[in-house]
Amino acid sequence: MLLLEKGIGGKSLLDIVKVVHLTKRIIPLFWGAFLSIFILFLPGRVWAIQNSYKVGIEDVLSITVWGEPELDKTVVVAQDGTINYPLLGNIAVAGYTVKEIDELITRLLAADYLVNPQVDVMVKEYRSQKVLVLGEVLHPGLYILTGPTSLLEIISRAGGVSDKVGNQVSILRSPVEERKIKDNEHASTSVEEKEAKSILIDLEELLKGRDLAKNIYLEPGDIVFLAGKKDTNISEQQVYISGRVQKPGAYEYQKGLTALNACIMAGGFDK
Repeated sequence: MLLLEKGIGGKSLLDIVKVVHLTKRIIPLFWGAFLSIFILFLPGRVWAIQNSYKVGIEDVLSITVWGEPELDKTVVVAQDGTINYPLLGNIAVAGYTVKEIDELITRLLAADYLVNPQVDVMVKEYRSQKVLVLGEVLHPGLYILTGPTSLLEIISRAGGVSDKVGNQVSILRSPVEERKIKDNEHASTSVEEKEAKSILIDLEELLKGRDLAKNIYLEPGDIVFLAGKKDTNISEQQVYISGRVQKPGAYEYQKGLTALNACIMAGGFDK
């Protein structure tokens, strides 16, 4: 049974508490070797995470100002996308990279309070950016993005594919609200609606290296669904959908079911 609830990204549509499948799963031997080599040699991976990660609601930041211990703080990004910081009050940070937050705090402190402040901002806990991985992987569930994360990486984090995996991966890109932060005074934001869309990818072509362009980077709120083989016996499996849909409840799992179709079965998104 798949259990889905609201909660991705604070406002988005789906979250997961528990996923239980009735069939045993085995990771093909080639999978671990392929992913290990592919991920290990991503250039500058560790250093790029902190610089490119966009901070979001519930993330925990560590802020250090050298020589000013009273300004060294650990702060949590509030539901309105702001942090409360000494001297500066509420500052909008959701949607900014760590580097941009560092530069912003440096500029604000230098304007009225300190001479040449040396600010260091780091993400202490990643909490805001999540994706849901379902279907024929070893460990379906909710995963937190800690930086740019590709489709193959998230499948690897989910334990790799099962022996019942088919050739199709569906990515449902949900209609979450995207914050666009204007030049800070100190919490000015605008919101842009994005329409839901489904992206279909041939997994076999991707794994064989024939179409690495399809190894796309995921976005917060994405739902990744790996369909099973056509001959997989799933007659006893069910999907339970709850949260921001019109008709929450239990539905019979159908062959080739995509995440988007599951939402449609439940009456579509609840406005």
